[in-house]
Amino acid sequence: MSSDDAAERRSEAGKKKSIAGDSKGERGRQLRGEHQSAGTKLVGITGSLLPVDPVRVVGCVLLWPYFGGEERTPSEAACPGDAFLTLVLYDQMWRIALPVGATRDHPAANPFGPDCPGLRDAVDLPPMLVATGDCDMLIDRIRDYVALLKAFGKQVELVEFAGQAHAFAVFKPEIEDAAELVSVVRRFVHGSGAA
Repeated sequence: MSSDDAAERRSEAGKKKSIAGDSKGERGRQLRGEHQSAGTKLVGITGSLLPVDPVRVVGCVLLWPYFGGEERTPSEAACPGDAFLTLVLYDQMWRIALPVGATRDHPAANPFGPDCPGLRDAVDLPPMLVATGDCDMLIDRIRDYVALLKAFGKQVELVEFAGQAHAFAVFKPEIEDAAELVSVVRRFVHGSGAA
């Protein structure tokens, strides 16, 4: 292999990126579609457009995604009052984040909401890794999201950590599951998930 060939391979590898976010920050990274503007390829990311040429997004990591909705799910209704993420905090965070007068069915909160663009028609989403604890108050919404994407033929993997709650690795970075989460994300980004 010539030095020019090696340089070209490094250049191409540098253009392939995975994007990630956690909780409400993740919602800002959920790919919503592709747009064309002045000849530049853009990726729509929940209300904003980011140029992606010459970068190619090859993977998306969602950590304990923070989905909303007006109708309570069973996991939300069963949330213990001593959990970090309670219904009171959840509702308060959405009131702060959403436009005045908006409900939790707003497209920024609810990917299944009546005003949200259809996930079926979402641009060719890159492979996606979704990770959370199975005690996350939002687990029902997360499972529904993953199931719907799979039903639409999207490549998505859900990894649940037994006995863990929302944002467990942030609040308990020393635990074994936090280290395993890092390994799972690393395998996805550097392995077949986001190739």
